[in-house]
Amino acid sequence: MQYVRKPWIYFLTTFAFSWTFWGSIIALGLEMGEMPAPLLFAIAGAAPTISALILTYASKEKGQIRDFWNRLVDYRRPGLTWILVALLLPVVLTCLAGLVDTLMGGRGLEMEGRFSDNLFSLIPFAVFTLFFGPLPEEMGWRGYALDGLQKKFGAIGSSFILGAFWAAWHLPLFFIPGSYQNQLGMELNGIGVFGLNLILQTIVITWIYNHASRSTLTAVLFHFSVNYSGEAFLLSMNGDNLLTAGWSLAAIGCLLAGIRKPGEY
Repeated sequence: MQYVRKPWIYFLTTFAFSWTFWGSIIALGLEMGEMPAPLLFAIAGAAPTISALILTYASKEKGQIRDFWNRLVDYRRPGLTWILVALLLPVVLTCLAGLVDTLMGGRGLEMEGRFSDNLFSLIPFAVFTLFFGPLPEEMGWRGYALDGLQKKFGAIGSSFILGAFWAAWHLPLFFIPGSYQNQLGMELNGIGVFGLNLILQTIVITWIYNHASRSTLTAVLFHFSVNYSGEAFLLSMNGDNLLTAGWSLAAIGCLLAGIRKPGEY
């Protein structure tokens, strides 16, 4: 059943909420480790979910509310195959980028220093990564906005629109010292590649989401896998470019394979 969703209002509220708190960090001249920057950062990062919950419950449609939560928690909905695709595809592409980089004379794939000395620290980092990024973001981007966009623009158009908004949403983070985005830099190879990767990944997520019975869970797992493999393991600049090429091929493959599940949107 198709429920009424308001993606444009969703984008407006999410951006206003997040940018206000991130903007406060910038205005105060704080770095990520300085209080209250971590608190403001976390509140801003929760905006996609907060906006989605407000709009979902404001609809007063019990079916839509049930659907919102069911698509997030029901692991049987997508099936094991799509759960594995969501989790493993980012890892495989990252490893392939490292392998090709090695064959080209680069350093390949290396574990981030803080984890190489203590492998057990990868476990709490996994929990942190899940709850600060993938879960609060995907409950909104894919859990709420994507269906509304697909109803009007189809799977392909929605992917480009949502990918562009998703990338733009991160812009204030490039101005906050200590953030992951700030470390990438404002150059084309930093902010430009970051935005391009999000658009390419959005195409892949839409493909998985549509074929996994609109499972928000698969989007969360995919986003988690991208962030975890990208921060726990390091690639050279050439390796990062190879990974972008990998995402480009994956996105093209999804478009050729059919990003829309037959009979939907």
